[in-house]
Amino acid sequence: GVLVIGPIVLDECGDEIEAALRNLAANSESVIIFDDADISAERYLELLGEHQLGEGETEAIAIANDQNWCLCSDDRKARDVGAALLGPDRMIGSLRLVQWCVEEELWQCAAAYDSFLEMRTQGAFLPDIPREFFCEAVQGC
Repeated sequence: GVLVIGPIVLDECGDEIEAALRNLAANSESVIIFDDADISAERYLELLGEHQLGEGETEAIAIANDQNWCLCSDDRKARDVGAALLGPDRMIGSLRLVQWCVEEELWQCAAAYDSFLEMRTQGAFLPDIPREFFCEAVQGC
């Protein structure tokens, strides 16, 4: 799989994470930094006005919509809007992304579970799930 990141979302990541993502994009085919010139400004502004989401969430939905890609978001409202616009089969959240990292052998199950626990410690609103969740294979996005 490939992770595509828009310029607004990249800017929201902070300097250290942005540098790491740019390094991955430069040295791997697994991460792509999407060019803002390829995003329809008209569609972006339309989505921003209609759904009252943050700029990064709106950008991600616009890219996924225009490119017929899946959308991953940690924002509940953005996932709801994404599911309505793109279809629920093209929408995933943080937990599915972590699960995907295990499937792609980027993380072991234990590391994925530890990351999940850290997200919760940092304030993410995530459900109680067992460690085994991250070791289950799932089809689709």
